[in-house]
Amino acid sequence: MKYSLLEVVKLQQDLPGSNLQKGDIGAIVEVYSNPYEAYEVEFCDTKGKTIALLTLKPEQLMPITNRQGAEGNPAMRLTKSTKTNAQTGNEIC
Repeated sequence: MKYSLLEVVKLQQDLPGSNLQKGDIGAIVEVYSNPYEAYEVEFCDTKGKTIALLTLKPEQLMPITNRQGAEGNPAMRLTKSTKTNAQTGNEIC
């Protein structure tokens, strides 16, 4: 699946080296197509501080359309004071 810049996505696998778990929420901050499709994804805490910035393959991600299912996720880390993507209305770090 192709993702867009600033799209909010969900992690599909644990990444223990980055202290991230399956289901953690991040925002696409860069899109790569050469030599293969990949995405720079930023994961933030509740204060908007970056906790991880990783280049991930599309199969490591899943789109989310709203905050449903993200409540209680320790790495969701988004609060009502976060910014909103004007295109999608989704919150970003």
